[in-house]
Amino acid sequence: MPPKMRDRSHDLCLLGQPVVRASDTGRTVRFGRNKAIGLLALLATRPKRPILRQEIAGFLWSESSEPAARTSLRQVVHTIRAELGPEALVSVDENTLAIDPDLLRADVSAFTEYAASAGIADLELAAALYRGPFLDGFDLNDDAFDTWLIAERRHLEAQALSVLGRLTDHYRRASRIEDALNSADLALRIDPLQEDIHRQIIELHVASGALCEARKHAEHCRDLIRSELGVDPEPDTFRALDDPSLVHPPAPRSARSVHQTIRHVTAGDGTSIACGIIGHGPTLLKTPNWMTHLAFEEHSPVWRHFLEFFSEAHRFVRYDQRGNGLSDWDCPDISFDSFRIDLDAVVDAIVDEPAVVLGISQGAPIAVDLAVRRPERVRGLILLGGFVTGMARRGDDAREASEAVDRLIRFGWGRDNPSLRMLYTSSLIPGGSKRQMDWYNEMMRIGTSPENAVRIRHALSHIDISDLLAQVRVPTLVCHAIGDRISPLAEGERLAREIPNARLVPLDSDNHIPLENERAWTTFSMEARHFLGSGLHPSTHGRRNVKASS
Repeated sequence: MPPKMRDRSHDLCLLGQPVVRASDTGRTVRFGRNKAIGLLALLATRPKRPILRQEIAGFLWSESSEPAARTSLRQVVHTIRAELGPEALVSVDENTLAIDPDLLRADVSAFTEYAASAGIADLELAAALYRGPFLDGFDLNDDAFDTWLIAERRHLEAQALSVLGRLTDHYRRASRIEDALNSADLALRIDPLQEDIHRQIIELHVASGALCEARKHAEHCRDLIRSELGVDPEPDTFRALDDPSLVHPPAPRSARSVHQTIRHVTAGDGTSIACGIIGHGPTLLKTPNWMTHLAFEEHSPVWRHFLEFFSEAHRFVRYDQRGNGLSDWDCPDISFDSFRIDLDAVVDAIVDEPAVVLGISQGAPIAVDLAVRRPERVRGLILLGGFVTGMARRGDDAREASEAVDRLIRFGWGRDNPSLRMLYTSSLIPGGSKRQMDWYNEMMRIGTSPENAVRIRHALSHIDISDLLAQVRVPTLVCHAIGDRISPLAEGERLAREIPNARLVPLDSDNHIPLENERAWTTFSMEARHFLGSGLHPSTHGRRNVKASS
């Protein structure tokens, strides 16, 4: 009997206006049902994980009864198989669906893979694949699907901005000014209000001697920011026009290139966790804080100095916790227990030696928990702005305030107006510049969905590691801002008091995250450098308090 012929392959073009084409002839496939495109898009964004039919029905027919939704799903599956071939959609079992990636080649899957690479050729392929917003102009008028679509679109936009930012930096270092300008222009098409990109374009024009073009773009930037945001751009945006010699200064240490490799590991419940690896040397593992985005943080005015400092002499490993960033947003559980299994998956797959663990904010209790559960995998702890009990566990008043914040997040997280997110940012980095606050606002907007933001915050606000502190058996450095509005200094003092062999360093700052231009960062980085060197030895790590930086 001759071998069975496989179905013809098709290309799923989902970045930009959605189109399905036969790979060999280029013929456009028209389904007559928008839900067919919606189903293919859902499956294409999770190419390695089958999706439950019940879950798909809930996304595409959220207002229908369950029997009606399942009937509609069967009809759409039949339509797709009739047009693309019976093997295009596969069923691992009768309750799940997935696409065959050999027969249905989705641009969004290839884009995500190339965007995670450190190679310039792969980044250029990713940039070429990003033709526009995910499912541009597509709408099913179904609340559940549309909410997912908005979140997925922002997620991919952030990846595209990261790709274009890395390409712009590479082209600029290679003196490929035209290519750098093209990449920066593409980034502005995605987000026209990013002042960093406008500044880069002005500097590129100045570097090439095109002062007229630089002034023209500066005027365009000033008019746009004033019109859309009602404020003037930051003075740094136009610094190259005031002093062109600033365009080609010798690169300081803080401007060194950071090359990140992104890998995905699978947690015990099937959730995909994105991990970023920078640098070489002994492993330094950072547990996630409140909200992270591996790709978007690469050029962050809030986090960049952390990446540079901790990857100088270490293999710096970070990961996005479930529900945000580049990790799976659609996950069955978001709780402290789920944070544990995410961390275990990262440690088992990527950390091949006992590591120092950096825990910032909510990452501190997660790091402490690991040191107690798996002491053979932890050499030491650096805890910054950490806490023992979450906000909802600090008394009735704090619990009511925590619940009020949850309601605000649910109402205003994903809206274009950043005022509600700004309430959080202004407490997180009250000493931050407009550029830093704008970046953090935008990161929170694109980093997760309103529903996941509430789920994550609810989980962290109910953390309580009181019974674990005395069980820690590794040297511990505790640093905490005196005026921290997110995690009171008393929480850091308790960590240092109740963890054996811990040392407290108060930081003279109101910022939950030390910013690069403040003395608190100098103090923290000096203490961390000492700890990572001789401070890990019990004989040199005494229980003393260091005076706040001044």
